[in-house]
Amino acid sequence: MNNFKNILERESKGSNRIYLYREGNYWTGYEQSAHKLRKMIKGLQPKCHSINNAIWLTRVEIPFDSLPKEHIIINSKDECILDASFLA
Repeated sequence: MNNFKNILERESKGSNRIYLYREGNYWTGYEQSAHKLRKMIKGLQPKCHSINNAIWLTRVEIPFDSLPKEHIIINSKDECILDASFLA
């Protein structure tokens, strides 16, 4: 499981990037990244994700091979960053 404090800190900066994290067989985006990814890829359904039943986050999942390759900035084993500047 990823460090949610770091994820929330990244998401709060409001950048033109989508941050995705490898979880099982999917790339997973949270909060602002989840909303941006939904704009980029129609049909993604958001889910609520609970952290100790205290904090609820918006989350989307996308299979590894479904990423829009033309927007990939960084793609490593555990993380993928997409350019979302065209969504602004």
